[in-house]
Amino acid sequence: MTFNRELPLTWIIIAIVLLAAFGPVLWLMPSPRDRRLSAVRLAGRQEGLSVDIRQIPKTNPTAQERVSSGGVIRDPVVECAAYGHTFARRLNRLPPWRLLKSEGASGGPRPDWVFDPVPDTSNPYWRRLWPSVEPLFERLPEDVIGLELEPRLATVFWLERAGSGPDQVREIAGQLRDLEGRLAALEEDIEAEIADEDS
Repeated sequence: MTFNRELPLTWIIIAIVLLAAFGPVLWLMPSPRDRRLSAVRLAGRQEGLSVDIRQIPKTNPTAQERVSSGGVIRDPVVECAAYGHTFARRLNRLPPWRLLKSEGASGGPRPDWVFDPVPDTSNPYWRRLWPSVEPLFERLPEDVIGLELEPRLATVFWLERAGSGPDQVREIAGQLRDLEGRLAALEEDIEAEIADEDS
């Protein structure tokens, strides 16, 4: 029986060619984390939320994050997912604002939250706004790091840490819809009061 030395070499070459051809495909396959985040974000879109990646200011940066070793001043940011709920009607009377979670802070409407930037509190309806917003804090995931209100949009800034899933997204969507209802009712009350004053 004769041994063919070319046969193993042929198989080695075939294996190398196959690895070269399919290696990049295997490298591009999503990780379990990527698949989880895709499912979470898809659930957000199915709930009618806009979902995008945003950078917001980091509220508790370290000294090294604020200034480089060369003395360059930095603006540290956190990358997170922004889940936005568009309102059916524009809020014309209530002021816009953004709140960021900041451990140990006491300057916001509740402990560990601060305004960024500091809002204009001269709006006559500013204080009436917070009873409508307060219930939102009670049921949001722990890794929500920011909230924003604009005339047509409420946004939750979320880190989507391990363990987060479609159930949390549905909870966020429900909370934002409830917030819209409370804010719309407040706007209607304000409009009615203005109409009574004018009559």
